[in-house]
Amino acid sequence: MANLKEQYQYIINDREKEIARFLKEFEDYSKAKKAKTEKLQFETKNLYEIALKQHQLIQSIEDGAYNNGIRPILIP
Repeated sequence: MANLKEQYQYIINDREKEIARFLKEFEDYSKAKKAKTEKLQFETKNLYEIALKQHQLIQSIEDGAYNNGIRPILIP
């Protein structure tokens, strides 16, 4: 009976170590993914702002803002 108890205790301890290792790996993975997601959100926001500024500049050129109100060309 004592031998079985020792065997089961060894198995339980082994599984607990495995669970602790898995939790640490998952936490590290989660932190890395969160950091990457935040970086991508920041880059996406910056790209959107650049595209918006380009659109406004092209619109100004098409409206003739830089050419005394004369509409010279349409930029596709």
